[in-house]
Amino acid sequence: MNRHNCVFCGDENPHLTIRSQLNQPGVTVWGALSSEGVLGPVFFDGTVDGNNYLNMMRDMVVPQLRTRANFTELYFQQDGATPHYALLVWNYLDNIFPLHWFGQGDSIDWLPRSPDLTPMDFFLGSSEK
Repeated sequence: MNRHNCVFCGDENPHLTIRSQLNQPGVTVWGALSSEGVLGPVFFDGTVDGNNYLNMMRDMVVPQLRTRANFTELYFQQDGATPHYALLVWNYLDNIFPLHWFGQGDSIDWLPRSPDLTPMDFFLGSSEK
């Protein structure tokens, strides 16, 4: 649940306090969007770290991308999520997409809060499909 999307509005202060446990168990969903369609969704139980993110890339994502005719021209973009910073992930992406991948802090400059990083938020998170 994205707590930034929870807003309570009213004419008067209701003096309302909502108590809930932080870091409740949940599921993380990964997806990719391109001009050729959608990859995913991929569901992770528990915490996503560099190792299970790399395994997902190696076992599911890259094999699907390799079937595309334009694979050698493809640019892979990812946001600033912590698992994307893992050195083993960066080394893998450097090998698979040499000079053709970018995310926060890599060799291709990209604004960290660019609106171009949010299409999946609107596509997969939308209740109206």
